[in-house]
Amino acid sequence: MSLFRSQSVLSAFEGISWSYKFGTASRRKKHAALVITSLPHMELGEWLQRLDLAEYGDKFKSFNGVEELLFLGEADIKKLGIRNNAHRARIVSSLVALREKLVQGN
Repeated sequence: MSLFRSQSVLSAFEGISWSYKFGTASRRKKHAALVITSLPHMELGEWLQRLDLAEYGDKFKSFNGVEELLFLGEADIKKLGIRNNAHRARIVSSLVALREKLVQGN
């Protein structure tokens, strides 16, 4: 089964720069409604495997998909228990790239 219902979202993973600046809280409110209506469902386990961070699957059990994480910042990810700075940066950078892909698509 494909990770995404739309292969265009899959391309958001390609060329991700882990040094990309983290998103800001002001974007959180502006585009939150887009997540519910526009983003294809993405399984958390598969997403974490693509990031080579499958060991954090238990930290995200309370979420149903990556679309629920898109507007979390670095501090939110740290509160979930991701203590390694490089791993947090990888997660947040991926979320920023996916969020930007969502916003550009709409």
